[in-house]
Amino acid sequence: PIEYGFYFAIGVGGFMLGSLSSGRFSRRLGAERLIVVGTALVALGGSLMAALAWAELYAVAAIILPYAVLLVGVGILMPLAMAGALANFPHCAGSASSLLGFIQMTGAAVVGALVGQLHDGTPRVMAFAIGLAGLATLASYLGLVRRRPRTVPDACSEGTPP
Repeated sequence: PIEYGFYFAIGVGGFMLGSLSSGRFSRRLGAERLIVVGTALVALGGSLMAALAWAELYAVAAIILPYAVLLVGVGILMPLAMAGALANFPHCAGSASSLLGFIQMTGAAVVGALVGQLHDGTPRVMAFAIGLAGLATLASYLGLVRRRPRTVPDACSEGTPP
């Protein structure tokens, strides 16, 4: 139990480092640049974990260290993604925030159920799911964020703010 707590703290420390970095450097480096850094860390950490699992390296460090890298990226991305998602919809920020949370939790539930069904007694399935999620984050950035229009039409109230 004590070792688990230390390992868990490594991941939490990564998330905290990313979140603090996001707040501290967003004005200096800009949100766009930090989103690129966060996305790259998420893809790197997830891919590294999947690659180590593919090589059947199941040591604790092979899971925890890539996961900590991934969580640094998640810590950077989460506040910036939420701010970016809500920026164009200030008059319906509650609805937009709820929808974003619903999408995140639904995705997590689906992936969690799949990992549970496909579990083979090793960390391989979990690592592959995390690796795919990391690559999906990168694909989302490349396909959606980099190509987004500079102005977004209002989808909350048919073009008329309250």
